[in-house]
Amino acid sequence: MTAKKIMTASQIIEMYKKGERNFSNVRCTNDSFGGADLKNAVFRNSDLSFSSFREASLQGADFSGSNLEWSSLEKANLTGAKFIRAKVIWSVLNDAIVDKTDFTGTDFSWSILINVNLHAASLAGTEFSTAILKPEDLTKDGIEKANMKLGMLKNRLPLELWFQLRFSVSRVEETFSKSSMRTISFENIESSVSYSIGASSGYKGIFLVEGHQSTVYSQGPVYASVSTYRR
Repeated sequence: MTAKKIMTASQIIEMYKKGERNFSNVRCTNDSFGGADLKNAVFRNSDLSFSSFREASLQGADFSGSNLEWSSLEKANLTGAKFIRAKVIWSVLNDAIVDKTDFTGTDFSWSILINVNLHAASLAGTEFSTAILKPEDLTKDGIEKANMKLGMLKNRLPLELWFQLRFSVSRVEETFSKSSMRTISFENIESSVSYSIGASSGYKGIFLVEGHQSTVYSQGPVYASVSTYRR
């Protein structure tokens, strides 16, 4: 396997300004691309974990096969971008623009995607189990696990990114505390939109979630019962 080229966000942004677009197979972690213009940049098979792309312009960018775990894409413009088989777990994409974004096979486990309109995105094989698609999808177990993970990573993440992630969890935690726990309903599953809050293990169901058929498996404490989308 070819070793990844180690680069900083500043180096990538500077090379981009000079006309470079191919940043495939690079390792750039614990860094910030916040607000950067990286339209059509190629980051295939790169390690960009623990990084911030908050409010970045990433239209047409290609993150296929890349690792973006524990990263922030909050308010980023991802129009036409590709995340094919990318790993985007424990990340935040709140208010991101995802028009015609390709999330084929993307893993969003334990990520937060509040106020993200997924209707125009490609979602074949996308993994949303334990993801938060709206504030009330958060469970008590999910809150505790997220806070525990963030506490462990406070000294590892860039301070800016840590506060972004902590703020996102706090917002949904506040909403959760104001609402009562709800459980899954298997009635009228052909026409209902159902979520599981605080679900126990061992159930399986088929649901229509915002127009997409979803097979739901529970294997323990989850944020929500929304799993793999299939069109």
